[in-house]
This record gives sequence, structure tokens and C-alpha cells, in this order.
Amino acid sequence: MDWFLYSLVEKLKILSVLIHQLLTYVISRDAIDDNCERLKQVQKQIRLHQWAEQRRDKDETHFRYFYFGGAVLLVLLIIS
Repeated sequence: MDWFLYSLVEKLKILSVLIHQLLTYVISRDAIDDNCERLKQVQKQIRLHQWAEQRRDKDETHFRYFYFGGAVLLVLLIIS
């Protein structure tokens, strides 16, 4: 059987049949389900890390503006 003799449509049909056959096995479905669960958990962790990073940036910006900006203003008031 020479794979290169088949047309694109025939190759897609063969691949489709093989995929459906693999999905009939319980172990394949279990592996897919497990990986989907892991994907959801990792996506949730990424969102939490992104939220924490945004919060940290916001706090640092507030700290710089509130403390350093106020200190500069206080120094300018004392000097003048």
C-alpha cells in the first residue's frame, strides 16, 4: 500500500476512520478526558498568576506614586 498514490480526499477519509477507531477505545477517551482536566487546571493557574502579577504591579505603582510622589512634594515644600 503506497500512501502517496491516494488522493487528498482518500487520505482524509482514512485518517478520519482511524481517529474514530481510536476513540472507540476506553483508554484513548480516558487519556483525552484526563488531559482536558489538566488543561483546565493549568489555565486556571495561569489566570490566577496573571491576576496576582497585575495586582502586584498595581500595588507597586500605587506605592511609588503615594510614597515617593508625596516625599518629593514634601521635600519641595521644605526647600521653598
